[in-house]
Amino acid sequence: MTIFLSDLHLAAKKSKSFAILEFLRTHKDSSLILVGDCVDVWRFRQSFSFSKDIANEHIGCIRKILKRKNIVYVWGNHDEFFSQFAGTFGNLHICEKYDYTCSLGKKYLVIHGHQFDLYNRHPWLCKLGDVGYDISIALNEKINRLRKRFGLRYWSLSKYIKLRVKNVGGLIERYENTLTSYAKKHGYDGVICGHIHDPRDVHINGIRYLNCGCWTDEENLTYLIDEGNGIELRKFDVTYLS
Repeated sequence: MTIFLSDLHLAAKKSKSFAILEFLRTHKDSSLILVGDCVDVWRFRQSFSFSKDIANEHIGCIRKILKRKNIVYVWGNHDEFFSQFAGTFGNLHICEKYDYTCSLGKKYLVIHGHQFDLYNRHPWLCKLGDVGYDISIALNEKINRLRKRFGLRYWSLSKYIKLRVKNVGGLIERYENTLTSYAKKHGYDGVICGHIHDPRDVHINGIRYLNCGCWTDEENLTYLIDEGNGIELRKFDVTYLS
């Protein structure tokens, strides 16, 4: 069994570490492929302000990841720091992209995807957007505490804003088209990515496009899994943890 996770953003306040830790506890016998932005080096300073309980959750997540027999770590833009350690170290393989052949024999390109994001080519705009996303995450928590008091279901302000902004000018569509075109050109059957925090399982340009989603928003908490019948996109149920 192989599990794919992206955009955990461990070490950042926005990471849902309690859910990640529980997920890793309940899926402990699988090989693990991390598809970028799993440790948020951009936000690492935030970890120094964590309470003891939250800090232990983040540390616990990293420990459980490192205990796996097979780990592939594909770096993203928030953890590009790890690019200087590219290579294989025991059970850990660190790389920019990875070839994965699924249980049905299909060949997938595994890559975080920031390399194909036009928005990401303007560092100042990317940093500004990231700060805005952090603010929306903080507002999101307050809004949903209030909604819960009135018996309303969870609604993601942060996801709504991020997708609305990136849909301006068709940035998401261009991202998906560019990434699948690249995969098709290089002989892949599909592509597995993250980066835009939008879980997807669709066919574009004759290529299967799979986005792992993210673990910074309770509306997502999604992952990919290959248990022998091909790759599936699933959501982790955390309702019992709330």
